[in-house]
Amino acid sequence: MSALIERKKVATRLLALLACVYQSNLAGEQDSDRDDARLELVKWVTQYKISAELSKNEFDFVFNINNCANKISGTQYSWYEEQVGVCAWALGFDLEVENYETQIELNNEFIFDKFHFLNEIPIEKILNNSDHIDYKKIENGRDFYYALRHRLFNENLNFQNSMLAKGNYFPFQMKIIDGDLGFLGQSIKRLDVTQLDLLTSIVTERYKAFNMLFIQEVN
Repeated sequence: MSALIERKKVATRLLALLACVYQSNLAGEQDSDRDDARLELVKWVTQYKISAELSKNEFDFVFNINNCANKISGTQYSWYEEQVGVCAWALGFDLEVENYETQIELNNEFIFDKFHFLNEIPIEKILNNSDHIDYKKIENGRDFYYALRHRLFNENLNFQNSMLAKGNYFPFQMKIIDGDLGFLGQSIKRLDVTQLDLLTSIVTERYKAFNMLFIQEVN
């Protein structure tokens, strides 16, 4: 059985993801508001010793190395809101991670002002909350989103033979429409490209985050 990473590591990774989301909000042309906000972000990351939880690419983006915090990468990192949602949910925040049909709304727990939301992040609650992490619920989340990915990337798979049909992932629930996985009121076989891309992005980002919550075993 895989073990969960330590709560403090989940918390610091959550802060690292929030730093990426914050920078993605600032992506675009240079102006004084963005410059001031980026300085605030650098101070914030340094204050809470978040850098160690950033990958090389994330570090370059957050610190805007070689002006890499551009609109393209900003769009890419805006999807980190899904990963933020999973980590925050694991720590006891009230976010709808169980529902794969809607994107995470961080405003439910984190008040986002485009240039100043760092001041609104409940740092103490994130770092010092002693609520129990429910291992089984998190394991079910990881397995549920893995099964969703497996279904999405095997379009010819008979749904009845899929992991989704055979597993019990409570409290995560899927919708079945026309004998297959449902999304936004229709079977995934009837989704257009935009809808399928949306579902794939939600599922992929959440699976990444759930998988990150477990210590990776080395064979």
